[in-house]
Amino acid sequence: MCQPSATLKLCSCSHKEQKALGDTWEFHPHVLGKAEFIIGTMAGPPPIDPAQEKLNLSVLTQLLNKPETFDVDLQPKTKDRLLLNFKGTKGVHRYGFEYRRGQWRSIDYDPFSWVYEHTHAKTGCLKENH
Repeated sequence: MCQPSATLKLCSCSHKEQKALGDTWEFHPHVLGKAEFIIGTMAGPPPIDPAQEKLNLSVLTQLLNKPETFDVDLQPKTKDRLLLNFKGTKGVHRYGFEYRRGQWRSIDYDPFSWVYEHTHAKTGCLKENH
């Protein structure tokens, strides 16, 4: 399944590159006063071993809080969110993060609640930083 590299890099890239690479990031800034509701049913992520999931979240959180992980200047503010999408053979696995107290922290990803007070502002590619 998806195992994040110890050399993750969030890059700006074209839509064509995003499709080719498959692994992407999305920046969702918090919008004060926004209250958009979506009704529907969410399909869960592909199955992953809970121990692997915990390890992935730990590694990703550490990497996101290093300045060299980003080649784009997002300038996150409190409550802004970041979504990492890893394309695997069984589907896309998503990891959500929220910016609080000057750091990215892991949170659950639920597309319905993410739309409520956030907007999708930027997207890019996840690459290995060599």
